[in-house]
Amino acid sequence: MTLLEAWSYGIPSVTTVDPGGTIARHKLGEVVTSLDGLTEAVARMMSAPDERRVIGAKARRYVEEHHGPERSYEPMAALLDRVIRDRDAGTSRNQ
Repeated sequence: MTLLEAWSYGIPSVTTVDPGGTIARHKLGEVVTSLDGLTEAVARMMSAPDERRVIGAKARRYVEEHHGPERSYEPMAALLDRVIRDRDAGTSRNQ
């Protein structure tokens, strides 16, 4: 969730975790394996504002395309409708 929140604001990531290979596949930041790597990646990104903006824009587009309202609200609403319907059906059977 932290990565999605940052990406939604156009902030690229420097992280030790790449959930499902998403960062590498979509080029949303850098994945590092050590403290030195983390320090170097942050320094590199901070010294390249134009590149950082490009990566940040990709990150924002990724969130909009894969986690936007139409991708999350409607499925959540359908799930809640089903839960309510099932609960109501169970309640009416018990009365």
